Amino acid sequence: MLENDVITKRINYHYLDGDPADAEARLVYSQMRNEATLTEHQPLAIIARVIQKCSTYNAIKSSKDWMNYYNHSDRCTTLLKSVSCNLMTTALITLSKLGKGVSTPVRIINIMLTGDDYDNSGYERCDYVENLVSNGCQRKYLVNPGNKEKYIKNVAPHDSEHGADAVQLAPQEVEVTIRPNRAYTLDVTFRQAKDYPVDLYYVMDLSNTMLKSKKQVANLGNELAIQMRNITANFRLGFGSYIDKKTSPYTSIVPARLEDPCRTTVCAPTYSFKNHLPLTSDAQQFTDRIGWRSVSRKILLVSTDNIYHYAGDGKDYPSVSHLAYRVSEENVNIIFAIIDRLKAMATYKPLTSLIRAAVVVKLEEDSANIVDVIKDNYKRISGKVELRHNAPSGVEVSYATSCLGHVITNGSTCDGLKVRDSVTFRITLNLTGCPTDVEDHQKTVVIYPVGLSDKLELRLNVDCSCPCENPDFEPVGEITAPVRFLLRGKNPKFKEPNSMMCDDSGTYQCGVCSCDPGTYGKNCMCHTGMDRMCRRTATSEICEGRGICDCGQCLCDQLSATDTNKRYTGMFCECDDYSCDSHAGKLCGGQERGQCVCGKCYCRDAFTGPSCNCSMSTATCISANELICSGHGRCICGVCHCDEKYQGRVCDICQSCPGQCEMNKACVQCSTFGTGPYSEAECAANCSYVNTVELISKECPKAVNKFGIILGVVGVITVIGIILLIIWKVIVTIYDRREYEKFVREREAAKWQVEGNPIYKPSTSTFRNPTFDKAK
Repeated sequence: MLENDVITKRINYHYLDGDPADAEARLVYSQMRNEATLTEHQPLAIIARVIQKCSTYNAIKSSKDWMNYYNHSDRCTTLLKSVSCNLMTTALITLSKLGKGVSTPVRIINIMLTGDDYDNSGYERCDYVENLVSNGCQRKYLVNPGNKEKYIKNVAPHDSEHGADAVQLAPQEVEVTIRPNRAYTLDVTFRQAKDYPVDLYYVMDLSNTMLKSKKQVANLGNELAIQMRNITANFRLGFGSYIDKKTSPYTSIVPARLEDPCRTTVCAPTYSFKNHLPLTSDAQQFTDRIGWRSVSRKILLVSTDNIYHYAGDGKDYPSVSHLAYRVSEENVNIIFAIIDRLKAMATYKPLTSLIRAAVVVKLEEDSANIVDVIKDNYKRISGKVELRHNAPSGVEVSYATSCLGHVITNGSTCDGLKVRDSVTFRITLNLTGCPTDVEDHQKTVVIYPVGLSDKLELRLNVDCSCPCENPDFEPVGEITAPVRFLLRGKNPKFKEPNSMMCDDSGTYQCGVCSCDPGTYGKNCMCHTGMDRMCRRTATSEICEGRGICDCGQCLCDQLSATDTNKRYTGMFCECDDYSCDSHAGKLCGGQERGQCVCGKCYCRDAFTGPSCNCSMSTATCISANELICSGHGRCICGVCHCDEKYQGRVCDICQSCPGQCEMNKACVQCSTFGTGPYSEAECAANCSYVNTVELISKECPKAVNKFGIILGVVGVITVIGIILLIIWKVIVTIYDRREYEKFVREREAAKWQVEGNPIYKPSTSTFRNPTFDKAK
């Protein structure tokens, strides 16, 4: 490349000094010379400026137009030839090494000024940051926006005071700009407020079986209010009742029974539900609301001794799922207080597992423990906080908290809270992907504590577009003086139709070209008419159907989905270098035998055949007489192919050939009898006699030792007999010993009784007089 000072002198002489009327160019050049940020590539910028001033610049559409441009005879062409020939040649050579096909001078200047040609590197533009940097993309050109948040409403938690409602959850509203698969984390604080409003609505089954409970509740109503006000000063109590459906078989439909259903006492007519004491201060007719306050802890106490009904049992009973939905929507805590007279509790326990924030407790026969039930369950409900959400599809929400401890664990529930205790939840949101529908780019996630009206509303703006698509986007990195000079004072556009960066045939936006119809390629330098350069004949498929045509050049497909190195080859992808015949399981017998080129094996010098399976060596065909195939055949692929009558591995066997007598007849006649066709001289030359003596030595086998064999057999039999006798003796001895021991034990166990002789009569006899004994 020419030195800067030499080029500067030529520019001054040929352009600026030679055309003083061009004040704009003189001003620009003087600014460039005074700019401290200029590099050694400043002459390229000047030359590009000169090209832009030339009237024939519009004729330059591709790199092939440069030669035509130089051949013009106007003053601009002369200027370019004299000033920048060497420099432009060097630039074009550098450009060809970088790759590849950038045609406009502005593109050349962009590469020279920034030192960056990532677009032509072949790497992906969207990738992990570390991959982009390792592949050569400069960090200042990276666009990697993160998640952004904006707090719309963030009132700190506080108690209810001066008529203002208590706040227990903060923040309340947050707007988040979130990218897919980039987690967003937010800390949420919950603080249990003092004297938080409580709305308790008591619904009681006033069937005749609940008469005792009714009287007890009436007596304990005042005590219940006192106990609840000890817990919170902001307390409201409501009361409602119901009786089973006014429909058979739940209720007798006899007219007299409908007016007075009780037999022994006077009762009110049957009804479904009555709101006796609404929660509001002024009693209003019950319509669709009880009177819950918007900011309160809502508790619904249901007292009965009967099982519950659901959809299918009556005319308008709700389903369990509908009931659970309404309870969750209204943030109501339900307490089922059941008198287990009819074993009804067993039916309510499964129900509480389906309805969030519902519990079942056992009530005494006369409801005497109703106050304790309400007080204990309120403490349990208020001492627990559980966060829930209603995130739409595509949004994942996870929770972590340390509750009142110091170890953070995954979970959304904390127990054991007291008034004014604070806990922090770390909420993580992750967007699994970009929605296909543009309307879904704005989502709302509501996070709320179960049974409370507090909530956090997260407004998500899904960031699935590049910032450079925004017309107000500012370019990344510093705009140097040469770049500003090339842009002729205009602001850089990131959506520029007919851009020089796209060979004036497309729109340049976000660093890539969107080509106009009829053009394609990375820089829109390719035309659809170039497809004919990818056909072997006028009727052939493009690239033989084995590739795509890129600017008149075939890019061939892979042969294997798993091996990227195996591709079709040839100018038109017409060759398959992996379809040749195989030998010994290898293509063309392996690299040591040959190579497959366009479906045909090209063998090395030592091999031949369609799969290079034939060896040219004759070493395996040499016979004992050192002749190839004994002179009676041809050696093909290392195997002898014998002539007619001959066979064997080296063609040395002939079954139908003349015998030795016939072959040596002439020699026998001339040497023995002096007759035959040979003369004396021919006999001496062709016939010879060799007397071969074969020494045969006698090899006698060793004599067999008969006595040793006999003695050995006898000895073995004797030893076996002795061993058998010993075994028999041992067995008999053991048996006899056991029998003797048994005899000794039986003898010692015998007991003999002493008896007299039955025929012996003693000499004296004694008699007693029974009468005498009586007289005494």
